[in-house]
Amino acid sequence: MRHITEEITTDRRTLPRFCPDDAEALVQLIGDFAFSPTDKFAAVLGYWCGRPMWGHGYTTEAARAVVGRYFSETEDDLPAGYFDGNHASANVLRKLDFVPGGTKTTIPMALRREMTSHRVKLTAERWRAGA
Repeated sequence: MRHITEEITTDRRTLPRFCPDDAEALVQLIGDFAFSPTDKFAAVLGYWCGRPMWGHGYTTEAARAVVGRYFSETEDDLPAGYFDGNHASANVLRKLDFVPGGTKTTIPMALRREMTSHRVKLTAERWRAGA
């Protein structure tokens, strides 16, 4: 397990931030994970990983730890999603045992163009069966 460099306190939860074990990358933040409330759900998993960290398994490892912490505090389903063409994010969510929940068309603020968002979700029961 990579070590947790700090914990970030939000209005809703305290979430860990992760850095890799190797000394060169230790000073860089790998990425960020957040649970954002919506009208429909208490939380939706969101994350990003810095490009230099891609391909090392850090995102999957950190996501596994964050999801584990989420389900240690609640039994609520955890939804997430990824955009068409983001195969890496789809793979992270698949490795964590999220299941498909449909698609929707949206215009993300960062991309400013219409995209298909693939919605997925994970239940506490499914998480514990695979954990």
